[in-house]
Amino acid sequence: MNHHDRPSGAAATADVPVEDYRILVVDDDDGVRRFLAAGLPREGFAVSLAANGHEAADLLRACRPGIDAVLMDVQMPGRDGPDTLAALREQDPQVRCCFMSGDLGAHTEDGLRKLGTGEVLRKPFTMAEAGRALRAEIGRRAEEAARQDDRWRDDGGPGGPPSS
Repeated sequence: MNHHDRPSGAAATADVPVEDYRILVVDDDDGVRRFLAAGLPREGFAVSLAANGHEAADLLRACRPGIDAVLMDVQMPGRDGPDTLAALREQDPQVRCCFMSGDLGAHTEDGLRKLGTGEVLRKPFTMAEAGRALRAEIGRRAEEAARQDDRWRDDGGPGGPPSS
């Protein structure tokens, strides 16, 4: 059974880490990237790292469809977190994201959430907090996919109802 087959909510409440979730961490701070690369696997995540928005776009392209969620810094030189998210969504409109930041700058938590993201983690945060936020965001994706599947079955999809 892979993570897409789990009933909604199962991943968010599991005590045992789910090791098949892939997370893309995007942060210009090497120390933050190393911290998350060391800790997130203990929370059950496989981790890819990017130092900026351009690396993130390249990794998302290379890993498709393997990235379940992105954990991204808000303030980065060049392309900031919201601009990077917009670029990632050009490749994959369904990409899931949680932001992290010690300084939101001109952004607000509400404004970031209005971009269709999950929780905004304020640095410093614990690895357990990051794991919980990422599992919740991945769970939201699964629930949305299930709702879309239900709508598809309700209208029979193209060509009418499926045959038995």
